[in-house]
Amino acid sequence: MTNRTLRSPRQAHAITWPVRPLFAGLAAAAVAALALLVSIGIGWPVPASAVHDDGYFELDGNIPDGAAAGPDWGSVFDSNGNVSNLDNGLAAGFLMDDISPAGAVDHTVFTSGGTKNNQQPTDWDWGTQSVPAKDDLSNVYAFGTVDTNGHLIIYAGLERLAPNGDSHIDIEFNRQIISLDEEPPCANEPCGFLGLKTAGDILVAMDFTKGGDFGTLRVFQWDGSQYVIVAGGTMTGAGCDAADTICGLNNAGPSDDGGPWPNYDNHGNVVATLEKNAFTEIGIDLTGLLSATPCIGSFQAHTRTSQGNPEDLSTAELKDFAAPEPLPLCGIHWQKVDGQENLLAGATFQVCRTHDGNGADITDECQSV
Repeated sequence: MTNRTLRSPRQAHAITWPVRPLFAGLAAAAVAALALLVSIGIGWPVPASAVHDDGYFELDGNIPDGAAAGPDWGSVFDSNGNVSNLDNGLAAGFLMDDISPAGAVDHTVFTSGGTKNNQQPTDWDWGTQSVPAKDDLSNVYAFGTVDTNGHLIIYAGLERLAPNGDSHIDIEFNRQIISLDEEPPCANEPCGFLGLKTAGDILVAMDFTKGGDFGTLRVFQWDGSQYVIVAGGTMTGAGCDAADTICGLNNAGPSDDGGPWPNYDNHGNVVATLEKNAFTEIGIDLTGLLSATPCIGSFQAHTRTSQGNPEDLSTAELKDFAAPEPLPLCGIHWQKVDGQENLLAGATFQVCRTHDGNGADITDECQSV
């Protein structure tokens, strides 16, 4: 089995909010303020939301788009992993990772001993090595949307070569655009990463049992120097937590449709179906969990050699990774229109934040757009 070619970054979809100029009235300012709240994470009292059976995405343990409301992975991406239909989403991204079955090599592997989650990406080295099948990622994808309460909800899915082993997988959502310093394979090892973790970044850590079943999911947030577990951010076993802010599940098998893109078995053969537990998907209401909306610019995935201390990510070494891709859930594309929805070239208006996250008056913080 030869290594598959790593493809270039997928197309990015910016957040678009139709906004009227300042002189069009208060409604314009309200819409613009909502857009700012969603995109830059200004704290505000948040109503309850849900991630399961909400009509925004099919979180049902499979890839094909079924009869339920909302898209599924099989309709969001085409056979090459390009975004084909965002539906009600804001952005989506697809990571096609290299694989190393049957003694072959993987061109995207952490190569420095002691690589940990609590290090900055600029401290990581990568290159070419073999990876145990249980630690070998194949395809990873993410989808972001905002619900009617203004909550940012993230959905993610992944495929792994050996679903029957004790394995540990992380999906990381960063504010900065994290990237590799060159296209794989690394020409002169070690190669490195570009970009830094910033306060508010999110890491979702998943641990799977020896039978491959969904074990425990934990949500961590970067505090500026390390990842700290989020209060209420732990869920054990497949399903959803009581608040329906976190859900996670595997495919039921024994042979499920793997979507329009290539899937791989543990021998590296291209297959069209996935065995039980080879596919995992999660959904997290980040705004509901954090009581604030984080700023996300890119995402990446990596595996750990062990669970380590469940609440201390510095105790387990990183192994395989799926190279980072943009996931633009932080910026705003301003479209300025008049009352009849006609575009207004050059129109400007001002948006002001007048209250803090608790609703108390503050000195106005204004921005012209």
